[in-house]
Amino acid sequence: MNKSRSYRLYIAGDISNEESSVLVDSLIRGLSDLYGEDYELEVKNVFSNDNAEHAITDGIFSIPSLLRLLPKPAKQIVGKLVNTPTSLLLLHNGEMPA
Repeated sequence: MNKSRSYRLYIAGDISNEESSVLVDSLIRGLSDLYGEDYELEVKNVFSNDNAEHAITDGIFSIPSLLRLLPKPAKQIVGKLVNTPTSLLLLHNGEMPA
């Protein structure tokens, strides 16, 4: 099933790291609250060789970075992303996504 929303999160280390785990959990809750199951969140560890190449291709130079891949155009925000609602709002031009 294709999802109408797609996001990619780049982190340092795996999600067993407490800070990364909290961030991923927060994003999953925020995305689920907004879209139910109609989204995809891909988490990539930049220390993995394959993911490092993806990060370069995606223009990632700072972590954590959250990319909105769909809907187009793609957008990126960088930073701790501690305020999930604000982070998602920034990815959608300041308008709460429907």
